[in-house]
Amino acid sequence: LVERMGRIPRLQFMQIDHANVRSVLQFTPRELARIRDQLPGSRQNRYAWVNVGVETLNGQLLHSLAPAKIGGAPADEWPSRVDETLRRLIEAGFFPVVSLILGLPGETPDDIRTTQAWVHRWKERPLSIFPIFYEPPTPQPHHPAFTIDQMSRLHLDLFQTCYEMNFQWIPRLFWDNQQCGGVSTFRRSVYQILGRAEMLLWRLKFAALRRRLPPAI
Repeated sequence: LVERMGRIPRLQFMQIDHANVRSVLQFTPRELARIRDQLPGSRQNRYAWVNVGVETLNGQLLHSLAPAKIGGAPADEWPSRVDETLRRLIEAGFFPVVSLILGLPGETPDDIRTTQAWVHRWKERPLSIFPIFYEPPTPQPHHPAFTIDQMSRLHLDLFQTCYEMNFQWIPRLFWDNQQCGGVSTFRRSVYQILGRAEMLLWRLKFAALRRRLPPAI
C-alpha cells in the first residue's frame, strides 16, 4: 500500500496518522525502519510523525476502561510496552505524538506523579506528548467530563511539563513538514514567529492558572 501511494503524482511526502501500541509491537525494528524508508519523501522528511494513544501509564486503569487497548497482555506490563513502542518508533526514524488523558475515572495523585516522572525520562527524545481532558463517549453522571476547574497543581505540573517539551520539538516538526510540503522559507519563518508568540501566551496562561491553584500535597 505504501509503495502504491508513492506512485501518486505530485505526492511530495506522506505521514502515518495513527498507530496503537499493539500494532507497533507486531513489527520488528527493522520492519518499522523499512516502512519509514518507503514513505514518499522519506529522505527529505526528518520528522515523520505518527500519533500513538497511550492515554495512561496505569495498565489496570486502562484495562478497566478500554481493555482492547491492552490486547490481552498483562495490565502491569503496559508501561514497559509503551516504552518499547516509543523506542522502536524513534529508532526507526518516526516522531511519536503521544496522547495522555487527564482526569480518567479512578485516576489517583500517584498516577499523575508516575506520569510526570515518565515524561521527564522522555523529554530529550524526539517526540511530543499532548495531555487531553477526559470526555466520556456518552454522558456519565458518576464519571463526568474532566474540566479545567477540576485541575490540581499536580495536573498543571504535568500539563506544563508536556507543553514545554512540545515547545522544544513542535517548531522543528512544523518547519520540517512545511518544507517537505513546499511551503516557502518566508512563510515558514512567519509561522515560526507566530508560533513563538503562541508559546508565550500559553506560558502566561499557565502562570495565571498556577496562581489560582493550591500547592500540590
